[in-house]
This record gives sequence, structure tokens and C-alpha cells, in this order.
Amino acid sequence: MLLMRNQVKVVVLLVVCFCLSLTACTQGEENKIVHDVYGDYGIAVTGTGEISVVPDIAVFYVSSEAEAKNVTDATKRVSRASQKIIALLNSKGITAPDVVTSSVNISPRYDWSRDVQTVVGYIASVSMQITVREIAEVGQILDSVIEAGGNTIRLNGLRFDIEDRTKYIVLARELAAKDARDRAEQLAVLHGVKLGQPIRISEFDTPSYSPYARTEMHSHSDGLPIEPGSLAVSVSLAVQWSIEETD
Repeated sequence: MLLMRNQVKVVVLLVVCFCLSLTACTQGEENKIVHDVYGDYGIAVTGTGEISVVPDIAVFYVSSEAEAKNVTDATKRVSRASQKIIALLNSKGITAPDVVTSSVNISPRYDWSRDVQTVVGYIASVSMQITVREIAEVGQILDSVIEAGGNTIRLNGLRFDIEDRTKYIVLARELAAKDARDRAEQLAVLHGVKLGQPIRISEFDTPSYSPYARTEMHSHSDGLPIEPGSLAVSVSLAVQWSIEETD
């Protein structure tokens, strides 16, 4: 009987030790989680600042393309058209470096009838990048360029941009910093801790300039219907804050 009681005591002790050990492990895991979140690493947030800016320059891409039986004729046709376009732009005060020849291409055109490759002509093209600094005149200038190029002209794209982005980046960065602090302070309040000083700050994204979507195009009597819309200038900051000890 005495042996049995001793065995029961041993079993009870083992159970108690196991429970105490499990409790200690659980508390240790909780402390570890708290330490990982608020200990050496503090509170890490990302703040974003974005402002809307009306673009002040337009860049469009055009090319003159001509086809002829021989290389010389194709080149002459596209050269005449390109010279007319450049002369027109110069007359409107648009000169280098706002007029850039981006590429010149000459390639044969083949006929594959009867399964035989035969050169039947040549295609010549000259591509240009044109920057317009008066947004209100973009439609008129495009109309004039298309007229000057005649049937050789190809419009390959149009985009709007901001010539000097510096001041807008500064404003967006200030908004991002405020957004980061607001987020960090809210997290500190929610978790019952006191926010300390920023210990690491990084601007991990290159400032972006994304055009807002604009589906409607307004008609203008003096040129193509062009609506520049607005651009989004945004900056993101990753900020890490320390946690101050409270009494």
C-alpha cells in the first residue's frame, strides 16, 4: 500500500512539473513574440505621399514612312517629308534639343508569291521625338505636323510630363513622412506602448509620375482634341521607430 501511494505521488509530481514546464514555454513564446514586434525592431511602417500635378510639357513621337521601287526614291520621299516637318517646327519656335531624330530605317519589301522571295520595293522611315512646352498648342502643332508630313506621317504616341519635378517630389515626401508618423502613432496607441524616435528611414521607391486615367477628350476648334489630364507624383518612405520604456 505504501509503495502504491509513493507511485501516485511520483505521477502527480510529474504531471505538475509538466504543466509548469508547458506554462513557462507558453510565456516564453509570448515574450518572444512581443520582443520581436516591439523589442529591437520597434514599429516599422510605410508612409506614402501623393499629389496631383497638371503637366507642363507634351512629348509626341512621329515618323515619316515612304515606299518606292528603289532605295533612292524611298529615301528622297521620306527626307522631303521630314525636312518639311522640321522646318514647320522651327517656324513655331520648336528647335533642338526639343526636336530629336530618334531613328532612320531602310528595309526591302518582299513578295512571296509562287513561294519565291522577290524584292519588290523599299521602305524608308525617319522617326522623331518632339517636345512641346506650350500645352495649349499641342493640338494645333500636331495638326500642322500631320499636314506637313502628308501621307507619309505616322503618329506613334503622345505623353505628358512635368519639366521640373523637384518641388513636387519635396511636397510628396513631406506628405509621406506625415503619413508614416500617423501610422506609427496609431499602432503605438493600439498596442499600449509609447512611440520613440525614428531609428531607420529609407526612401525605397523612385518617385513615380503616373498619369491619372482620363477617358473623355474635349474638342477644340483649333486642333486635335487633346486633354492632358493630371499626373500623380508619389513618394514612399519606410520608417522604423523605437519603443520607449514606460514606468
